[in-house]
Amino acid sequence: YTSFVKSEAEVLRPIKLENHCIVNETDYPLVDLLSNRVSQLTNIEFDGFAIYKNAPVIEFLENPAVGASVSIEPFVVEYDELEIRSLQDWWVAEKLLKRKRIIFRVIGSNKIGMGHIFRALSLAHEISDHEVLFVTDTENEIVVNRLAGYDYWLGVYQNDEVLDEIIALKPDLVINDVLSTEKSEIKYLQDQNIKVVNFEDVGSGAACADITYNELYDTPLFEGNNIRWGHEYLFVRDEFDKAKKNKIPQSITSILIAFGGTDQHDLTMKCLNTVYSLCLECNVKIHVVIGPGYPNHQTLFDTVQNMDNVILEHSTAVISNIMEQCQWAITSNGRTVYELAHLNIPAIVISQHVREETHNFATLEHGFLRTGVYSGEKTLGTVLKLLKRVLEDHEFRNDLYFKINPFEFSQNKKKVIKEIQSLLTYDENI
Repeated sequence: YTSFVKSEAEVLRPIKLENHCIVNETDYPLVDLLSNRVSQLTNIEFDGFAIYKNAPVIEFLENPAVGASVSIEPFVVEYDELEIRSLQDWWVAEKLLKRKRIIFRVIGSNKIGMGHIFRALSLAHEISDHEVLFVTDTENEIVVNRLAGYDYWLGVYQNDEVLDEIIALKPDLVINDVLSTEKSEIKYLQDQNIKVVNFEDVGSGAACADITYNELYDTPLFEGNNIRWGHEYLFVRDEFDKAKKNKIPQSITSILIAFGGTDQHDLTMKCLNTVYSLCLECNVKIHVVIGPGYPNHQTLFDTVQNMDNVILEHSTAVISNIMEQCQWAITSNGRTVYELAHLNIPAIVISQHVREETHNFATLEHGFLRTGVYSGEKTLGTVLKLLKRVLEDHEFRNDLYFKINPFEFSQNKKKVIKEIQSLLTYDENI
């Protein structure tokens, strides 16, 4: 109305600007059909409302035959304004009224790894009825943008401004996948009537969030009715849903060495050098997988060039394809353990630091041989001794396969999503 008054026009007519490929002919070259045609902004009539001054309307009603020439002011409505012209439009409108805004706050870098982003994307793809936005800080911009920015809107802010920027976006729910949070951060969001869900959080904010999922910790570290502990809430990446599970092998022909992230102790190189002679003697192929943050890539590459039966994979996007080729693994005590369990692949597990050692899923009862926190040559000696037994002791090996066989993590995602969505209440009387 303000725009109408300022214009001094006699009619305000709303329009929408939409991108369309305009076709002016019915017969045009095939190349135009097969190539990426250029779209252009087009004015589309919008009949949701219009504003008229009295005089020209009265003149037209009194004498329709004469008609009336009027000055028209176009008014551009927002791109997401929906005009209901059909029952289908009505259905869409109802869906939009029920839609909530969800913000995933994530981190991801060569140092931290990609697990937080992959988990958030896996959830986001399943919450299609709601509007999903991603937020990160400038320290994580490159990696997060590379993965999440393709599919979703991404906001990048200074670390000390993130919370205020999130509030400015007016979300109904914020899902934090940023490791430990502070109580003050969570309360700051909740004071704005925003629901909060945290993942992998052992900070003071964990007990304040509406729900916190600490699926990597089978033993609770502290109390809280809102905290979900243990592998019953863990779900693997989408790529593992259709991956082929390992059957109990007659012998081990391939093993995987993978320590992800930045591999702070260079356990990839150390374990490779430790078990290489044994694997060569037993004709066992070694698949080595390193992440983008691995610091000694060139040295490892040069080393592998002089080794037989060793395959090096760098920053592979689909590790499940490699796991499908292996019957055993040597890895760290993180999410890879659950991915291996999902595919029925036992492993020797080395905790890279004290925090990893608090992850208690990788036990003998679940089919894993755990060495504890890395402690130099002592740990490497244990790795060699355990692998030698695994390769030689058929009965011992089969027992581990029977223990790991029951685990399957694909269905847990439905349970987590259902609980998260229960926070998004909708008023049916709207």
